[in-house]
Amino acid sequence: MGKLEEAFFCDNMNRLIVCVTGEGGVGKATLVRELYERPTTMSKFKHQAWVSFPPYLSSSSILQLIHQQLEEREYWCQKKDVERKLHKMLDQKPFLLVIDGEVSNSDWNAIIAAIPDGSHSRIVHIMQGTHKRPRGIASQHWIELQCFDSTKTTSLFNQRVCLEEKTEGQIETGSPLEDVLHGVTKGLPLAIVLLSGLIQTKDHPNEWQAVFDHLKSKKSKRLDSILAMCFDDLPHDLKSCFLYFAALPMNTPIEARQLICMWMAEGFLRPKDGKTMEKVGRIYLNELMIRHLVKFVKMDNVNASDEFVVVHHKVHEFLQYEAQEANFVDIHNGDDIPSLATTRHLSLQNYTDKYAALANSLPKLRSILSNFQEEVEDDEEDEDSEEDEDEEDLEGEGDIEGEQNVEDDVDEEEGGEGEEDDSKENVAHVDNENDEEDEGEEIIEEGEQNERSEEAKQEVKPSAMPLYGLLRCWETPLSGLLHCCREQSIPRDSIQSYIKELLQVSKFLRVINLQGIEIGKNLPTTIGNVAHLQYLGVTSCSLTYIPSTIENLKSLQTSDFRDTYVRDLPEAFWNITTLRHVFGDGLFLPKQVGDLKHLQTLESIDPAEKDGWDSSTFEKMVHLQSLHVSDSPDNGINAKALSAVIEKANFLEYLDTLTLDVDSIPLSVFISSSLRRLHTLILDGELDMSVLPSNYKESKFCFTNLSFLSLENTKVPQDFIGKLGKLPLLANLILDTDSYKDDQLVFHAGGFKSLTKLTLSDLENLKKLEIEKSALPELTDLEVLWYHEDIKIEVYGERDFVKKIQEEDKFLYSCITVSVAAKKIRQLPSMKQRVAGGSAEVHRWRLDHIKSASGI
Repeated sequence: MGKLEEAFFCDNMNRLIVCVTGEGGVGKATLVRELYERPTTMSKFKHQAWVSFPPYLSSSSILQLIHQQLEEREYWCQKKDVERKLHKMLDQKPFLLVIDGEVSNSDWNAIIAAIPDGSHSRIVHIMQGTHKRPRGIASQHWIELQCFDSTKTTSLFNQRVCLEEKTEGQIETGSPLEDVLHGVTKGLPLAIVLLSGLIQTKDHPNEWQAVFDHLKSKKSKRLDSILAMCFDDLPHDLKSCFLYFAALPMNTPIEARQLICMWMAEGFLRPKDGKTMEKVGRIYLNELMIRHLVKFVKMDNVNASDEFVVVHHKVHEFLQYEAQEANFVDIHNGDDIPSLATTRHLSLQNYTDKYAALANSLPKLRSILSNFQEEVEDDEEDEDSEEDEDEEDLEGEGDIEGEQNVEDDVDEEEGGEGEEDDSKENVAHVDNENDEEDEGEEIIEEGEQNERSEEAKQEVKPSAMPLYGLLRCWETPLSGLLHCCREQSIPRDSIQSYIKELLQVSKFLRVINLQGIEIGKNLPTTIGNVAHLQYLGVTSCSLTYIPSTIENLKSLQTSDFRDTYVRDLPEAFWNITTLRHVFGDGLFLPKQVGDLKHLQTLESIDPAEKDGWDSSTFEKMVHLQSLHVSDSPDNGINAKALSAVIEKANFLEYLDTLTLDVDSIPLSVFISSSLRRLHTLILDGELDMSVLPSNYKESKFCFTNLSFLSLENTKVPQDFIGKLGKLPLLANLILDTDSYKDDQLVFHAGGFKSLTKLTLSDLENLKKLEIEKSALPELTDLEVLWYHEDIKIEVYGERDFVKKIQEEDKFLYSCITVSVAAKKIRQLPSMKQRVAGGSAEVHRWRLDHIKSASGI
């Protein structure tokens, strides 16, 4: 951590490149993420972006991904504009970019050449595998992580198992626990974490003993043996869910609820013990996280209520091997071997510029997930051709300069190792393709794979790869790898014909997840042929119209049209009674809908422009749990429609999450008793407080179960914050841009008794923050981001969160004044009083003073 922290916060004003390397599983991303999320880091850099992507994504796609993260938007800009926009945003500004993924030499040089020189900027590259330090990278900026020694191994194991006081008595090996753990894991952090997850499932000492004895007997690589044992230890139901990660792109987080919806459509989940399929899926996912096989990741620029998960790339390699061995899924990585007619689950994961010819019919196909990564073609001509030519010239000069910088760096290095210039950082990276292939080959020993569960192998039939020059790019709504991709040599009409043929022939499809494909404005009418379809996800920059034949999908459970131009869905769509989850961007919800009693998620929607809503619109959505209402670009929110839902929505008794992203938010959101079960509330828009109820000052907000609240652009006053302080279970409060309108914010004594985390971000008017004694008694995290330079923070009493700020953000700590009430000490009587009172009075004062000081 020391070298990385020094590189982040050193006084060097030039752009610095820091490379973090080490063998897979040594903890590179964990180390960088810990520093990346510090409040000190967020305050120091004006712009931050963390991009993760599959191996060997093209440089232009990575740049578009960086721009998307910096802009905090869903769509990609065209490749011809991305460099100009990055220069405009980052030039001479402090920024921090983390590039987490394997990149070829040429693409790396192109990326570095395209990113401008920012004042005090940092670029961190997390590299897979171990490499030699290339010329031009200063030694202090080349961080190679090593495995742990036996002491650190035991410490991490105990920390993860949470049984530190019991671990010594659980095994009898004749050797100290430190030696046993280090011998099995060799100090690799990933191996230690996986082993701890496995051990946590064992209740008896003899089971612990059996695990260690088994691992000690294996001659295969330590990580391979532990992964195989973790997989075999899973219950049968969880194996299919875990293997499904093999069909998803490597190093790319996925939204947790999206994953559960696909598990559900694949038939992996069934209602159990009175729990819905969604709850069973959540239990399964939590179990995988408890075992440390899947990890939760925090994503930039997404709602705090949205959860994303990912598997380590070493775990992903293992799962791909297992999935193919069990004929669980056909994974297409760019070769041109045609798919078999028996293919049931198909995942297209083309991470290079190669495109396979997928010509065979797939009559038995049940699911298709695809992942073509290629540049977005510029379909629109520039209005000003001369400006375009100038930009291209500038880009060309930038590339030449980038190459020249590389040569300059090499010359510097050859001239003397001790005189490395930090300002020259555009260097050629070591090509790691061979290293990656070697690591992939190491993942499983051949002998051990025959021991895999026969049940898992019998579940699925052989598969391979289909459709002819098919499309697409798999996207993760989170990492933003939603990329419009298609083979340049195949026109859009041909792509549509391939999709049409797929929908005609593959009539047993249950899952279609084609996100980011340029299929044109219209979804083919043959979508109505796949009557068994339960999950339909299409994210396409130009998709606009959904055909009426979608009404034939009588088994449809989940539809996802986010990041498209789809606004109007056929009226018949809203009569599909099996619908459980509907995702979109400002979908127009008609006033009258069908019997949607199974619907749980509705995001995001807008009232129909003419009809609006009334209380009967949601009357039959008795199981609705998540509702997101937003203003679409061409239709302002109907305030009366929203009020009708909020004030009379007693039927929304199961609503758990409410998001309102609208211009005007009625105050009834807070004073209506209909939302008493709400746990998460996210508001972005001005709170209408122009007309207050007569009893507003005495009234209480009716959120007895609310635990998470995020406000943005609400412009609330001090007395409103005071009312929030009375919410009994509120644990996380975010006051974002323009959420608070006054220049002083006071948290009064006795308020916010359950709040553990408080975030104040970009409150430009706020100049004073005061936390009174006994206010926020449970607060452990106070984050103040992008604050006024003259802000003053007064805290009464000694608080742990202040100590945390002192360690992590020195500048913010300098703005804090801590007032600790001192004990009152009785004043010594004056000489005149002592003389007047006599010696007896003086003796009495001394006695009282001694008793007071002694606490008697």
